[in-house]
Amino acid sequence: MSEAALRQVSSKQLKEQVSKCKKEEDVTALSLCGGMWPGWEDLIRYRSLRHVDAVAMYPPLMTLAAPPMLSITMLCVNDNAIATLPNDFAQSFPKLRRLDLCNNRITSLEALQPLVGCTALRILDLSENEICKLEGYRASLLAMLPHLQFLDSKDREGQDADIADSDEGESSSEDSEDDGEEEEEAQGGKIVPDDAAETNHGGDEEAPSRKKNKTE
Repeated sequence: MSEAALRQVSSKQLKEQVSKCKKEEDVTALSLCGGMWPGWEDLIRYRSLRHVDAVAMYPPLMTLAAPPMLSITMLCVNDNAIATLPNDFAQSFPKLRRLDLCNNRITSLEALQPLVGCTALRILDLSENEICKLEGYRASLLAMLPHLQFLDSKDREGQDADIADSDEGESSSEDSEDDGEEEEEAQGGKIVPDDAAETNHGGDEEAPSRKKNKTE
């Protein structure tokens, strides 16, 4: 397939996924696997975008340099040619919780240093990168990233883990917390428990009764 034809197919693939949503704000996930990378500038418009799959792009991705993508929590860029992360990676993906970098060209811990600033990152997969062959790789990386919970499909103790379930559960939990904070802000920072509200209503109903007895 020629480059022009692949670009056309890739553009069609993106449009078909977006068209399934009523508004751009409803786009939360995009799979661009095997096609031509459209560029972060074309994706930044989707302000609710959380999950991006860009596996085996053509030509292979060589960098993850991007403008601030404030909503993305999961980024899968397996089977590309990424050798290092840009210094401002944490600023570009401040909410990133999961990063899949399998079968790329990561060879050193220095290449991953920008992840230190990704304090929301919980899951990292570097399988099939040269770095995995370094002596003490796992211990060194976990020490460098104390916030990380899972590395290469294992927990910090080296036990196999069900990554999908772990990520989904924690993401849902954090979403609930965020919703709660937004609701609190909407009420001016005051939260009135249901039982307290019922007590107040009850007090209002008793007031006329007490006034009547006093009159009698």
